[in-house]
Amino acid sequence: MLTFTEFMSESVGITFKVAKVLCTSESKYQKIEVFENEAFGKVLALDGKIQASELDEFLYHEMLTHVPLAAHRSPKSVLIIGGGDGGCIREALKHGVSVKLVEIDEEVVSVCKENFGIDGGALDDASVEIVFMDAFDFLKGCEERFDVILVDATDPIGEAEKLFSEDFYRTAFERLNDDGVFVTQSGSPVHQPDVLRKALSGTSKFFPIVRIYVAPVPSYLGLWSFVVGSKKYEPETPRNVSVPAKFYDEEMHAVAFKLAKLVKIFVGLD
Repeated sequence: MLTFTEFMSESVGITFKVAKVLCTSESKYQKIEVFENEAFGKVLALDGKIQASELDEFLYHEMLTHVPLAAHRSPKSVLIIGGGDGGCIREALKHGVSVKLVEIDEEVVSVCKENFGIDGGALDDASVEIVFMDAFDFLKGCEERFDVILVDATDPIGEAEKLFSEDFYRTAFERLNDDGVFVTQSGSPVHQPDVLRKALSGTSKFFPIVRIYVAPVPSYLGLWSFVVGSKKYEPETPRNVSVPAKFYDEEMHAVAFKLAKLVKIFVGLD
């Protein structure tokens, strides 16, 4: 029996029975795998780390995207860092915004379009611009300003480590408009508390308003955390917006922040 195991920490992991291998590719940056599991459907993994599954990707992508976009009062431009599977693009386009995706690995986008397909055609949408380069280098040389920046990064290992640095958070702050909103995934509060602490600490050095919220993602072993930084708006208070979503709505927006109390218990935050 073929299986796939990811260890979230040194002592805890998750194992999938592989029903069928759809793709195994080695880019210049990472190993890309797509396989099928009877319970989770198609599963995408990068360097042995689960990125998304057909069963529950909407939980992660809806909450990462709609929370900051609803917190902003009039978003028009969105920068997505990472997110080569297209899930965040799919959700962001529901707000009628222009989207720029900066993805370091062109192979990820190619593999996902051919073998994963959760973007629903968003990766080919005419209003989406895709730039293939290091996101940190892009931000450093960028003269554009954005209303919302979403960081759909992998774990802070290798190329992604710089996306959790203070220099990165400072640069992201500078690339936002005066009422801009920033959000980054910040790992499992139970199994990766150091990732959350690092994201929270870095964001708090530059943004006047910083909050934590969570979403349940079964393929990520339970709760997943997000850190949102805002220059002007209170992220817990969404504007009156209605988007077609399976999970996200105004009620879930509020609950996501209330559950941060549980996160603080796990991570040991005040």
